[in-house]
Amino acid sequence: MRVSMVVLLAGGLWAPVAHAAVVPYDFTGHWVGSAKAPRKSPAALSADLTTSLPQEITGSLTIVTTEETIHCTVTGHQGRRVVMTAPCDNTGRARFKGRLGVAAGMLSGGFVWIPPADRHKPPKHGTFRLARRTASHARILHGPSTVAAATRAGVPSASAVPADGHWALSPEQSRVTLTSLAFQGTDGNVATADLGGCMPTYVRDTAALTQILDCPFDLPPGTYVGVGIGVLTTFDVLVDDAANGFFTDPGSPTGLSATAPAGGAQFASFTVPGPGGQGDVLSAQTFFTSPLVVEAGTPVTVDVVEDMIHTVFANVSGGAASFDTSLPLPAVQLVPSVSGAGRVEFYSPTGTALDALMPGPTDDESGSVRVFYASPPQPSYVFSPVPGPSQA
Repeated sequence: MRVSMVVLLAGGLWAPVAHAAVVPYDFTGHWVGSAKAPRKSPAALSADLTTSLPQEITGSLTIVTTEETIHCTVTGHQGRRVVMTAPCDNTGRARFKGRLGVAAGMLSGGFVWIPPADRHKPPKHGTFRLARRTASHARILHGPSTVAAATRAGVPSASAVPADGHWALSPEQSRVTLTSLAFQGTDGNVATADLGGCMPTYVRDTAALTQILDCPFDLPPGTYVGVGIGVLTTFDVLVDDAANGFFTDPGSPTGLSATAPAGGAQFASFTVPGPGGQGDVLSAQTFFTSPLVVEAGTPVTVDVVEDMIHTVFANVSGGAASFDTSLPLPAVQLVPSVSGAGRVEFYSPTGTALDALMPGPTDDESGSVRVFYASPPQPSYVFSPVPGPSQA
């Protein structure tokens, strides 16, 4: 006797699983974002991609780390996930695997970085995000500038020891991380636009209003009266002041030294408290001179002036210097404008835009004035510190 059997599986009769066909996406365009590995600073990503054939991706990728800038060639494929490989000019190699959010134009997932063989380092794993560049963008512009040789008093001396007291420093270079733009609506709601990989490198003696970086963002339609700029509480600065005896030295317990380290001054980091002593993002709020009306499909340009003249403070005792991290104040002055940027000015009772000894132990340049003009000669904003109870 022949017995026929039907095998039932959970859910009914077995049948092949049908997957929806992947609709090819045109990756052609400029993409920006960041990559983050554990215990490492984020790396900025910038890619120009092309869809050469249906579901095939080619292009170029630039990776900017705190140590180097790397240029890579991209090849990839779009399936249920997007996979891209990128051999680079330093002989390292990156591999990206992620999901595409079509509506947002966002590619995110994991990556593997294989360092050059001659560095004898293991691969690094982390996460990445790339966003198609939108019409809206923040232009990071250089603040007031001066020529160091024309304003520095005295003759540089390798053996100078900083005088005891409270100092205002103007770092030769700095790196800050801008996290977001929080637009305040007339209805009281806040629209927050993330700034992925927005890490401008500031060079003090660059000409005023020179563009440092372009950071794209998305902003929904609405009417806005102001914006807050989020900035991480950790700052990287380079100070090389032989005349007063200030050198950033990552090997020093305080990050500062009175003598130049081997190879010269190097970037050193310090962290100020977050708001209320919590968190790692501080916000600088500014209100517009007139409401900003954003319509669907209308590009928005926000000019953000980055000023680091006398924004970093240090205390010196017995000739030993340390960063002043006592207050939740960002070590950068940020001025946003949606009306353009015409001129920036800085005035100080010290008579210099370079490192200067303050008149009191808690005076954070209280007599200074910063003026921003969207369209000269009429100033748009005037900033002057207001001493708090701890600074009076």
